[in-house]
Amino acid sequence: MPGDMVFRIIFRISPPPAAGPITKYTNAPKTLWDIGKRVFLIAVILGGILFILNAGINFAKSMGLLATKLPPVSTSSKIRNLDISTSLQIADATNVFVKGQNVYLRFDITNVQAGTSFETKWYYSVGIFGKNLYISFTTLLYTSKTNDSNMYFFLNKPETAGNYLVDLYMDGHLVGRRFFPSNNLLSKGQSKRLNFIVESL
Repeated sequence: MPGDMVFRIIFRISPPPAAGPITKYTNAPKTLWDIGKRVFLIAVILGGILFILNAGINFAKSMGLLATKLPPVSTSSKIRNLDISTSLQIADATNVFVKGQNVYLRFDITNVQAGTSFETKWYYSVGIFGKNLYISFTTLLYTSKTNDSNMYFFLNKPETAGNYLVDLYMDGHLVGRRFFPSNNLLSKGQSKRLNFIVESL
């Protein structure tokens, strides 16, 4: 038709490029020298980790926060009926605790003079590299008074399951120790609190 314009579109399709060799990328070492460098780098990293871990353990030990060996106990005839229980009742003495139970360390101080200092150190036991580490998480002090008869230190519902121990010191001397496992695992909103109760004559 007059005035019409005819557009011709010509598509040129280029042929695909000729196939060539496929290049493979790999991080594998090619020589013994490369292998040696990688082994050396790994050894340096592991050595650094062990050094930091050992330094941290030694610092915690120097601060009294961690123990790898427990000091020996020297019993005293002045401390009688040392036991742990779930309540203030002697009949509830036990060495295993479950969820919702307090831990009481009880002992008789009738034969102890007024002004005697007592200290309890509570530890959580952790096994690392085949060794037991004892992590100190709290300490409590008390000085006896006239007519004191029974002493109780108690831990309010340990929130972490595991193995615990408590050491009792009298005037700086370790006179008692008790181990106890706890199968207790509480919610994050609950916390452990350490207190003491004293009965008088």
